[in-house]
Amino acid sequence: MLRSRKYREHTRVMKKESSLYKNAYTEGIPQEEIDRLRTFRYPDAVSLEILGNMRGKRVLDAGAGARAGIAEYVEKSGGTYAAVDVQARMLQALQEDADARRTEIKRVQGRVEQLPFQDNSFDMVHVRFVLMHLPPRERAQAIQEFTRVAKEKIHLLEFNWGTVTSEANPEETKEFEKLFTLFSSLVGAHQQIGAELGELVRGVLKESGSR
Repeated sequence: MLRSRKYREHTRVMKKESSLYKNAYTEGIPQEEIDRLRTFRYPDAVSLEILGNMRGKRVLDAGAGARAGIAEYVEKSGGTYAAVDVQARMLQALQEDADARRTEIKRVQGRVEQLPFQDNSFDMVHVRFVLMHLPPRERAQAIQEFTRVAKEKIHLLEFNWGTVTSEANPEETKEFEKLFTLFSSLVGAHQQIGAELGELVRGVLKESGSR
């Protein structure tokens, strides 16, 4: 069982091979729990199902993080992949994972609320577990930026734990929810933003006059 005291008393000694993952989202969390969370394939499976056929599509992974599963899928589907993340260390880890998968990626360091791309640079923008880490004003700015650079679609993935289920593997989903909720509370993320996402997006688009 996970106990909060374990996190307060942790000495923050990281394994060398995982040092690139240490950032504002994981500092102070035991490496064994970071490694365990990263074994779950549930988030990638959801993303891949939503993305569908990527042939000929230009895809931006905003707040990409350190795993190249999306990049590998996009490339194998015949699309082109670009990643943007505020953390240089995360981009380096992403590149290493992409190299291990023999996957080509373009990576750019930047903030999602000030994307360093021209209008309509991508057919699709994929954003997962990013808005939950941003203050309200930056969330609105990020959504406006996604609409600016996306020509066709924007996929915003944030959990609504009231609706998350899995017939295939319910126990793994429950375990993932437990770990994810704990991580969110430790880093001060908005745990219930998924339930509010539709209203948030509609409000931002109405205020900005975007499509």
